[in-house]
Amino acid sequence: MSEVQSRCGMLCEGCEFVQSQGCRGCVNEKVLFHGECQVKNCCEGKENAHCGECAEFPCEKLKGLAYDTQYGDGDDRRLRVCAEWAGIKYGEKTRNKEEREMVQSRCGILCGECKYRESMGCKGCTNIDNPFWGECPVKASCESKGHEHCGQCAEFPCKLANDFAYDKEQGDEGKRLEQCRRWANS
Repeated sequence: MSEVQSRCGMLCEGCEFVQSQGCRGCVNEKVLFHGECQVKNCCEGKENAHCGECAEFPCEKLKGLAYDTQYGDGDDRRLRVCAEWAGIKYGEKTRNKEEREMVQSRCGILCGECKYRESMGCKGCTNIDNPFWGECPVKASCESKGHEHCGQCAEFPCKLANDFAYDKEQGDEGKRLEQCRRWANS
């Protein structure tokens, strides 16, 4: 995952103005060399690091910029980058800020996105003794160390958490580990 460089998903290393104007990207500049930016102002007004964190993502303002052939890229590249930064698949609904910041599991799974939540009546491992499928070694390890989630552990990501996150059948390609990192840094 690339580092957040802009509010709109622009990857600054490919921008001609980094060299010609000495621009450091809108996340690092209070005043932009080209003047006001509605997308930057909107993000900062909502206290979002980038558009992918917004409940309205992708909004018409961002799409207008992304698809603009003069100031944007003329395609959905910026929308895809913002989705990546938000830890969601392009086209998925952005989770609201409270949901992203609230610890819902020990391993980083966001319970609101889990397909078993309703069908199995699961309340999330922070609210039950054991998940519906049996004892969870990640939950047990985390709780035995007194941690709210794996991201608080000095060994994070340990082999157990990593194996769980990248399991061929139930893993999510590390998405839950990224969520633990966000929780740890919030």
